[in-house]
Amino acid sequence: MRWYSVVKFQSMKALRFGLTLVRHGETQYNKEGLLQGQAIDAPLSEIGLQQAEAAGRYLKDVKFSNVFVSDMLRAQQTAETIMKHNNSCSELQMASDPLLKEISFGIAEGGRVQDVKEMAKAAGQSFPGFTPPGGETQEQTSLQPLCYFSYPLSPLSSPVRRVQYISQASQTVRPVILDYRN
Repeated sequence: MRWYSVVKFQSMKALRFGLTLVRHGETQYNKEGLLQGQAIDAPLSEIGLQQAEAAGRYLKDVKFSNVFVSDMLRAQQTAETIMKHNNSCSELQMASDPLLKEISFGIAEGGRVQDVKEMAKAAGQSFPGFTPPGGETQEQTSLQPLCYFSYPLSPLSSPVRRVQYISQASQTVRPVILDYRN
C-alpha cells in the first residue's frame, strides 16, 4: 500500500513525501499464532521467504537511497530480500537499530495470542491495549520510532523523498525502512 501527502513549511517549498508500509514475512511463530515481540528472534519461514521475494519483485523499480531496519532477524531477512531484487540497492547498506523493534509483550512473548486476551480479561482490560507484565505500552512503542526517525529524515536535501517501511508488528508500525528519492 502507498500513501502520499504534501507537507508545506514556511521556509521550504512544498515537499512530496511517500510512505510504503510492508510487514515482514511469516515466521513459524506467526503461523502458530504465537507472540514474538522482542525476545524471540525467529527467522522467516519458507512461506515468509517467498513473501519477501514477492515484495522484492514488486518493489524492484523503486529508487532507494537508504535502508533502515531493526536488529531482528525477520525484519533483516525481509529487507535483504527486497534489496536483492532492487537495482538501486546494490551499493546500499542497512542501518540496523534496536529502537526499530516491535512492541515487547513481556512475559507473554512466546505464548499464544489467546492467552494474552485471557490475561487482559482477567485484569479487566481490553485487548488490544492490554500490556502484559514486563511489556511495553502502546505509548512507549510509538515514541521510539519517532525518536529514531527524527534524525535521518530531518535534513531533507531533496524535494522528493519516499520511505519504505516494513513492519514487524501488525499493531505497531516499526522496523525496516527503505528511504528513496526520485
